[in-house]
Amino acid sequence: MYTKNFSNSRMEVKGNNGCSAPIIRKPFKHIVLTVPSSDLDNFNTVFYVQPQYINQALHLANAFQGAIDPLNLNFNFEKALQIANGIPNSAIVKTLNQSVIQQTVEISVMVEQLKKIIQEVLGLVINSTSFWNSVEATIKGTFTNLDTQIDEAWIFWHSLSAHNTSYYYNILFSIQNEDTGAVMAVLPLAFEVSVDVEKQKVLFFTIKDSARYEVKMKALTLVQALHSSNAPIVDIFNVNNYNLYHSNHKIIQNLNLSN
Repeated sequence: MYTKNFSNSRMEVKGNNGCSAPIIRKPFKHIVLTVPSSDLDNFNTVFYVQPQYINQALHLANAFQGAIDPLNLNFNFEKALQIANGIPNSAIVKTLNQSVIQQTVEISVMVEQLKKIIQEVLGLVINSTSFWNSVEATIKGTFTNLDTQIDEAWIFWHSLSAHNTSYYYNILFSIQNEDTGAVMAVLPLAFEVSVDVEKQKVLFFTIKDSARYEVKMKALTLVQALHSSNAPIVDIFNVNNYNLYHSNHKIIQNLNLSN
């Protein structure tokens, strides 16, 4: 499944003669892929990268899989930091490990609050509307239409009662475009959600529903110098054919960091 998105946004630069010349962003396709994999994957992954960097995005995601407890899908924040610190040609931009929601709130309002927090944790200025629309849709999916995700690998129902539902929900975003420059940014994040409603009702929540929520968020943003791959598509989805730690002498610099 894919949808076409054409950007009409322009930038202007000054030429040698002092005249302005428009820089027109290239059109792009937003493609959603569902592929078989022999590798354990407990993230709801969203990649916003050029094709030659899919390999890198996949293997960064696979690296952070090691921070997830396979028994209960709990995201170990300290383990994630250890993994991040061991990835070459990379740097940690920002981290977050705290409660972010403790209130009775409409889900649509909570989604906007969490989107702003993610923008802050990402630590990069990303101007792509399409990317942020994908982020918003993924956050909505953390709290709505859960009946369609009940058995997915990124969600774990860890405490249920007649008056409360608690679950883990793991997401990973990767972005590489003109805003990130010579690096790829990866943002693994985990929501620990507790809502004062029974599970059967939570499964069918919409963005217009309200409830008492407590949400803890664990996240970090890591950037790694780009290295492209021309591997056949079959090899791209086989982690055994790729080495995340191969030699790369690019230097991480000139990041477009938000304040």
